[in-house]
Amino acid sequence: MKWYPGYTQQQFPTDQKFTKDFLKAYGYDSPGIQSRAKEVLELSGDLSAKIDHPWDKAKTFYDWVWQSIRGRIQSFTSVSQAIKDRAGDCEERAAVFVALCRNVGIPARLVWVPNHNWAEFYLLDHEGKGHWIPVHTACYSWFGWTGAHELVLQKGDKITIPEKRREQRLMEDWLQWMGRKPKVRYFGELTPLPNEGESDPGPGARSKDEKGEWVLLGKHALDKKLRDGPRTFGHPGYRFVPGQP
Repeated sequence: MKWYPGYTQQQFPTDQKFTKDFLKAYGYDSPGIQSRAKEVLELSGDLSAKIDHPWDKAKTFYDWVWQSIRGRIQSFTSVSQAIKDRAGDCEERAAVFVALCRNVGIPARLVWVPNHNWAEFYLLDHEGKGHWIPVHTACYSWFGWTGAHELVLQKGDKITIPEKRREQRLMEDWLQWMGRKPKVRYFGELTPLPNEGESDPGPGARSKDEKGEWVLLGKHALDKKLRDGPRTFGHPGYRFVPGQP
């Protein structure tokens, strides 16, 4: 998706009120995102103590993640560990932003695309209409808009799956079997389509390999900016600053 809504701080009042059910879904802890942990509490207090507007708080958290959490490819740890280590993959970086927002009462969630994710925070405008505002804390430095030509697989990070006892951050591919483990192969293909009136479909064509990893199919010039599975991404802290769309 590519989306430039043109959000500004002035669109949103300082005072924000959300329902209990909405905060239950997007305002508290979720797997690996400890919004009430000591590290998060102390950090959010230090960063936002003198800031009133929630937009400015979110922007301060975003800047801190870029400046303080070093990009490092790894299996997901947790928000608390990422703050202690000052390092993490795209998941940790986005999750730290989400936890900081939730700690100060700003609803937030993760957004998942093949081999990558980012965050969104939620504010009500002056008419009381809610808006999910995208924030990219790894790879791309977009705040308030997104230029990623990717298929969104999931929005949210607290998923209930019937066959799992605990809530999950991500609804992954799965299978069940009895007896000897079968040979498994995953199938999936993503093919971008051009926007109306355009001929360029953009980057991001992908297919799943035998292990279930999304690998790039296309030969678009911007494919090198996208994550091609967990092995060949390069540096997850790379900051790509494109021109305005």
